[in-house]
Amino acid sequence: MTKITREERERREKVNREITRLAQQEKWLESFRPKREEKNRVKVQIKKKAIKIVKEKVSKKKKKLNPKLLQELNNEIQRTMTLYKNKAK
Repeated sequence: MTKITREERERREKVNREITRLAQQEKWLESFRPKREEKNRVKVQIKKKAIKIVKEKVSKKKKKLNPKLLQELNNEIQRTMTLYKNKAK
């Protein structure tokens, strides 16, 4: 098993905290039942934040977006969205 660096561990913890915060926001949305427009606006914000988190997770060396990387990025976005939706339940 490879040993992760302190920076990597801190970065992962930061990502997990952010996902947890987004999950709590999603949970609040479901419990509050605000107007549909407000709910949709916040959902879009949450998705944008999740995409931003995923892009931060992608290595800086992989700036060139080839089809394989785009697919990997989309998969990572889906995993992140699923993760915080599960935490919201």
